[in-house]
Amino acid sequence: GLLNWLGAIAIGHFVQGGETRDDKNMNKFVGGALCTTVVIMLAFYNKHVDFYRNYGHMCARLLQLTFQRFVTCWPLRPLALVYVPSMIATAYYGIEAFFDADHDGDDDDK
Repeated sequence: GLLNWLGAIAIGHFVQGGETRDDKNMNKFVGGALCTTVVIMLAFYNKHVDFYRNYGHMCARLLQLTFQRFVTCWPLRPLALVYVPSMIATAYYGIEAFFDADHDGDDDDK
């Protein structure tokens, strides 16, 4: 349910029209961030669904598994071919949305 909802919200941000250039840049950033989050959740929880003793144990295990799966894992996993470009695109959209120096915020270029 959660992944479907996040995916739908991301698609909603990508297909919205009729806004200013700043709104479109921000929508691309939010949509890209949500898509990246969904892909990382799929990549991580595909193998690591488990029960834990308490919240601290869960957080420690999350940090350990995140480091193992996203930093030290070799050979390269197939979803890495999706989430790494997605992270790069989302970072680009964020920079474009927050630091667009060529645009002064006027609404004349819809």
